[in-house]
Amino acid sequence: MIEIVLLGTGVLLPNKSRNASGLIISIKNKYKQDFLLFDCGNGVLRQIEKAGIYFKNIYNVFFSHFHADHFSDFGPLVMANRMVNRSDKLFIYGPEGINDIVHALLEKVYPYLEETLDFIKIYEIEEGLVKKTSLWKVYSTKVEHPSSLGYKLEAESKSIIISGDTGYSENLLNLSKDADVLIHECSNPDKEGQFKTSHIIPSKLGEFAKEANVKKLVLTHLYPVCTGREKEMVKSIRKNYKGKVIVGKDLIKIRL
Repeated sequence: MIEIVLLGTGVLLPNKSRNASGLIISIKNKYKQDFLLFDCGNGVLRQIEKAGIYFKNIYNVFFSHFHADHFSDFGPLVMANRMVNRSDKLFIYGPEGINDIVHALLEKVYPYLEETLDFIKIYEIEEGLVKKTSLWKVYSTKVEHPSSLGYKLEAESKSIIISGDTGYSENLLNLSKDADVLIHECSNPDKEGQFKTSHIIPSKLGEFAKEANVKKLVLTHLYPVCTGREKEMVKSIRKNYKGKVIVGKDLIKIRL
C-alpha cells in the first residue's frame, strides 16, 4: 500500500491553515514499511507528529532545494533524532551544495552536535536514479527554479511526481509521463503569477498535466493569495486538463 500525507501545502508566508512545504510517503507490504520525507520546511516536524508518524522511523529525506520553507526544520529533525539517541542511519539527499549547507548548519547552530552525528549520511545528487530498494525507486531531475530538483517515486507499479518549486519544466515533464499522481506547486492564481518564471500558474499547470498525461493532479505550495480562489485556479487548470484535480490541504492522505 502507498499512502501520501501532505504535511505542508503552503509557503514561508504565515497561513492559518497551511504549513510550509513537506510531504511524506509511506510504502508498506506485509514485511516492512518505509517512510520517505520530501522537504522539511518550518513546522514539518510537528506535522509529522500530528500525522501519527514517529520521526525516528524516517530513514530517507529528499530535499528539492534549500529555501527556508523547504529546509528550515531539518535542524530540528536532526536534533530530535539525537535527543532520542538515534543510531540507525538517516540518509539525506539533495542538490549540489547540500554537504556544505548541512555542515555549516551544524558548525554554526549546533556545534556541540557535529562530531556526534554519525547517523547522518549525505548524498549530493543531480539527475537520474537516486536510490533503489526492494520496495521503491526514486529518480531526480533538474527543474526551473534556482538549484532545485524534482523527484519521481516508483513503487508497486505506481509512480508519483514531486515537483518541488518550479516553473514549466521540460525535464520534469519528461519525468512525469503517465504518472499516477503529480504533486505540483501552484503558487499563485494566473493574474498574480503570470510574470514569474520560477513558479507555475494554474493555466500552464493544466497544459503541463495534459501533456504529461497524469492520472491525478495535486496542488501544493499555495501562497495566501490563493485562499478563497481555489475554484478559480481549478477552473484555469481544467481549460486543458480533464483528469482529477485535488487542491492540497495539510494532513490529507491520498492512497494508491
